[in-house]
Amino acid sequence: MLDLYVDNSKWVKFGFYLILGTPCDVEATPRMQTFLPDYLRTSIAKGTIVHESGTTEPFVLSTRQVLSFPLDKSSNFFTSPEFVFPVVLILLFVLGWLPLRKGRYNKYFDLFWLLLYSIFGVFFLGMWFGTEHYSVERNLNMLWAIPLYLPLALAIPFIRSQQFYGKLFTVIGVAMVLLLAIHFILPQPYHPVCLMLIVFAAARSFMVARFLKTKHADRTYTSN
Repeated sequence: MLDLYVDNSKWVKFGFYLILGTPCDVEATPRMQTFLPDYLRTSIAKGTIVHESGTTEPFVLSTRQVLSFPLDKSSNFFTSPEFVFPVVLILLFVLGWLPLRKGRYNKYFDLFWLLLYSIFGVFFLGMWFGTEHYSVERNLNMLWAIPLYLPLALAIPFIRSQQFYGKLFTVIGVAMVLLLAIHFILPQPYHPVCLMLIVFAAARSFMVARFLKTKHADRTYTSN
């Protein structure tokens, strides 16, 4: 219902898809629809008054438009999240791949993106249990922005086992691929940018896991 009003505000629309949980992704009843002024106006216009005599008359006898604010549907694709995020994610992927190409594994790069994802997840979790906003409960974005990434990210500087990293990123990669496979049947749709973030997490995880598995055998890599 809200898409019609935020279609030209791409960042606002992206924010809605991020913060709103599964309670918002249900078929709205006529009563629920009236929280939007346009729907409220339509509902009132259809209303009738039933008199004791049994006769009826329209609830609204006449209407008068005071102001007119047509929806602005103009938007700039090059400043939208659908453009900005792919560019940033591709740059990050390349920056993460370059050290691996030279036989070096920079664990702080993975600390960065895991920490970033976890911040989103902790925020979603806090909105669910820390507020009384019904609309933000059960946010399935926490399936990719996993709050448990936070302790993992903070532990990365202290973990020396490369085998641990290999297994960790294999698990993350498999989980993200499974999420991509089943997201069509989830009760909460994902914004295209969220799908890009899932793809990035899967691609980066498998890349690191493969690198560590290959290099572990010949011990020819270094780690920062």
